[in-house]
Parts: sequence; structure tokens; C-alpha cells
Amino acid sequence: MLIKNFTLQNLIKQGYIRVPRKVFELHYSGDPEAKMLAELYLYLYSQSYFKTGHVEKNGLPLTCERGQIICSQAEMAQVVGCTKKMTVALLEELKELDLIEVEIIERISHIGILYYDKLAGMPQELKPQLTEKEKKRLREKELAKQAAKENGTANEENSTRMSYKDYGPSQYMKNPTNQSNTEYNGSNN
Repeated sequence: MLIKNFTLQNLIKQGYIRVPRKVFELHYSGDPEAKMLAELYLYLYSQSYFKTGHVEKNGLPLTCERGQIICSQAEMAQVVGCTKKMTVALLEELKELDLIEVEIIERISHIGILYYDKLAGMPQELKPQLTEKEKKRLREKELAKQAAKENGTANEENSTRMSYKDYGPSQYMKNPTNQSNTEYNGSNN
């Protein structure tokens, strides 16, 4: 039984993770959607690999990089206690918040925790700088903010952004990127 292993001695022997207080603030906020978002992020972050490792999913041997977790939407939904559709909406929200990146390969989600090294910490001598992908993402975000400020649309960005919180998961799932159907489906039909 897991509870029997929940002792001070075992807690000290086990590894640990640094978790930003904001995650717990959301989790205990009383808002059910915020709690699910925090639970999903905490699951992804706590189960991500601290160093490169290997995992087998659907009979495929896969490499899991540091700060990455490989899992299915069904697994995530079960942990959070919601539907797969809501899990997809929550993943989209985490992506919009620049907390994760998701790549689907062979129907398996490869989820990277962005800024993992900053969050998880590393020995001082091994601390890397931001990756090129992270630097590019930050530059793009800053340019978008600057352009919005110059055009006077800084507040419009938040009011027109489609979110599962504003439209509900079923509407959000029809077109999570708020693109036209042609753009979203990737076809011209």
C-alpha cells in the first residue's frame, strides 16, 4: 500500500522537485478549471524526465529527453479526472501560456516542459543558457506585445482570444486556435 511508504525516512531518501507556488495557488483557488490546469501541469512537470531516458509506448521504444514526458491523452485525462476533450483544451491553455510544447508522434504526446532547467534547477556549473527555441519564443512574444502596444490593441488581444474558460470545452474544441475552418482543417475544400 502506498500510504505505508509515506514516511519521513522515505521522503528524505526520495528525489524531490521544485514547484512554483503559483501552481499550488491555482490548485487550491477553489476554481475547478484552475485546479484541473494546475493538476495537469503538476502531473506533467513531476513526471517529466530529469535526464534523458527511454520509454516504451504502443510497442515503440522512444527516447524521452530531459524535461519531457511521453504519455497519452487518456493517461492525462485519468490523472486529472476529466474527459480527453477537456485534456486537449487544458493542453492548449498550457501551450498558450508558454509552459509546455506538444508534439504528437504516432498518436503519442511528447510534451516538453518549457524552461525546465530554470524550474527544476541544475548544479551551477551545468546551468545552460536559454535554448534557441526558447530565445525565439521570448523574442516573438515581446515583438507581439510591442506591436499590440503601438497599434493600441494591447487590451483587445485578451478580449478576443478564444479560451475554454470563455466558450466552454465543446466550442473550444471545434476550433482551438480560433482560425477559419479552412486554416484549421489545413485544406481549401
